[in-house]
Amino acid sequence: MGQMIWYAVDEAEKAGYGKSLQYSKLCSVILDVIHEIDIEDVLKGIRKRERQKKVAVRLFTQSYEQKGVPERRVEYRANCLHNRAFAVPDQGVCGYDQ
Repeated sequence: MGQMIWYAVDEAEKAGYGKSLQYSKLCSVILDVIHEIDIEDVLKGIRKRERQKKVAVRLFTQSYEQKGVPERRVEYRANCLHNRAFAVPDQGVCGYDQ
């Protein structure tokens, strides 16, 4: 439904201590900000916190499928939302089951 372009670090980019995004190769990924499932979850009365977890996993999945790695701070936030019901990929992991 609602999509946006996000600039993520290219998966082939090597990480380095203190390396900023300014010196990293970026790639653009298209992410679904609002998906049909989100609307269905609201109508089902699923709590906001649970919906946020599902959205975080979806955004990571879409980014990795397009060879992009979200910024480390974003990854940390998603891992804070993570629970056993969802698999949030770690940096550098591109193939996994959701």
